[in-house]
Amino acid sequence: PPPLPPLQPKADGADAAEDGPAAAAAAAAARLTVTPTAVESLALMLAAQATHGTDLTKLDPTLSALPWARGPDTLVDSTHLPLLVAVLAHTADYMPVCHCVWRLLVPVLRARPTAQLQILWTALVDQGLFGQTRATHDRKALGFLVLQQALPLLEGNQIPVVFSRNMLRSLITNAGAPKNYLHTASRHALQCVEDVARNSTDDQVRLGLVAALTGGHGSLRFDSLTKTKTVESIIGSLSLDGVHTYIKSLQTAFLQGDEWQEDRDTEDNVTESRRAWAADQMLHLVRNGRIPKDEVWTSRVAQFLYLYGFHTVAESLPATLKDMGTPAVPLSERTQQLCTSRFYSVVAELASAQPYTPTVEPGESRSGRQLLDGTDHHGEFRLFRILQFVLSVRETGLPQARPLEEEHENSFQSLVKAIQKIRKKIESRAKSGDFDERAKTQARAFEDLFLHVVLQMLQDSEDMSEVTPDLLQSYEEFFKRKGRGAQGEPRDASEILTDILLSFLAKSSALLRNMVSHVFRVFCPHLTKAALAQIAEIVESDNASLSRLEDAAAEDDDEEEEEEG
Repeated sequence: PPPLPPLQPKADGADAAEDGPAAAAAAAAARLTVTPTAVESLALMLAAQATHGTDLTKLDPTLSALPWARGPDTLVDSTHLPLLVAVLAHTADYMPVCHCVWRLLVPVLRARPTAQLQILWTALVDQGLFGQTRATHDRKALGFLVLQQALPLLEGNQIPVVFSRNMLRSLITNAGAPKNYLHTASRHALQCVEDVARNSTDDQVRLGLVAALTGGHGSLRFDSLTKTKTVESIIGSLSLDGVHTYIKSLQTAFLQGDEWQEDRDTEDNVTESRRAWAADQMLHLVRNGRIPKDEVWTSRVAQFLYLYGFHTVAESLPATLKDMGTPAVPLSERTQQLCTSRFYSVVAELASAQPYTPTVEPGESRSGRQLLDGTDHHGEFRLFRILQFVLSVRETGLPQARPLEEEHENSFQSLVKAIQKIRKKIESRAKSGDFDERAKTQARAFEDLFLHVVLQMLQDSEDMSEVTPDLLQSYEEFFKRKGRGAQGEPRDASEILTDILLSFLAKSSALLRNMVSHVFRVFCPHLTKAALAQIAEIVESDNASLSRLEDAAAEDDDEEEEEEG
């Protein structure tokens, strides 16, 4: 190649060579100045190295005076780094086009070890284009374009490196402010992030993007601050294996409780914020219809939230729970209450969701199975598996955050025994063949009802204990079709059940309201006139109350019109 004129050495440089090669290189770098053709010359040198080999001095010894002629090692050498920063900063003069030198340089940077990549990216991009002493609108816009060129080439462990401090702050600030000059440029960068996540075949890339945007220099509220759905979109493109990995990372983040956001006020506040975010993310994954699900990770989420919402884990866990992990910082009461709330939200989702895996097993006819919402592909209620975990944790003797009173504990155990009794009854009669399909459906509806109530009792123990005797009575009497009312008069068991279901509708628990809808569908064909009259009475009273409210509102409007007149 012809001689390259990008860097003009100043006079008086021979003495430095006497102190060794490193000193000579440092002296040479200090004496070089950036000329107008420096950017083009650097681009030509990179292109020549890509074509003819890394050491251009073998082709033309006269190039030995140039600091980067011997290949990538000299290109990214710390001695020459300040000069390289100065040269690349001039590429902003070519905006709105990203100079081709970056397209040639990014693969060179990508090939460096991750630790060295971080040093180089910080110097060349984060400080060189976004640093306070150098930042201009053109340089920041150029930085966003460089990011878009780099992302498709990076591996998962390299992605957090390029989302450096100054660059990510600028990205968040401009993406969330439509009036900012760089708003469009930052939005294009975020669209590139989503495209990379969607087109990549590696879940580690997606997980690296999520970690970079929500941790370190990012924000737990990244989507909220940028007014986008970037993080949500990335998570939505995860495969099932990727979701499993992400769940583990969320639970690890929950347990660690330290070394989080830079803008923390106190460590305790950061720990609570981090744990609240992790719990909310787990609930979001369960609710998001785009996320691939299976029974394993959804159950794991419910178990994790139950453990840290209802039990005090101070130092270590029993051997059977070791895989759940131990929090590095004890949970606050506020965090435990949050876990309790998220636990019931997750349970409500699992109790109403269809089986996550195909319902037809090899060699099995689809018409031969009728699976209910809230069951797995084996027809087992998910809430029963959760109850099994609850009982296993209680058996370990792990301290409960809010122990049940003796009376309520007795009600809890009564419902557990009733559930076991129903399951044994269904199993035994299924084997003997004397259990018709209608009776089996009704028995399973009672099992579902009892499962909801016994789990709700962990939080609302007093109200659930009050209805437990009536629940047990309605189950015992339902197949007999009669019971005894308060005055000793005959009372159908469906009336008892209707009373209980109507009372649940008045509760604020979404879990109970969803359960009422399912159970009522099962027993609706068997309601008596008295039970239907109970429902009609509620509807009529509600309509009457609504009419009174409408009349009162109309009177207020008339009075206002008279006053204005």
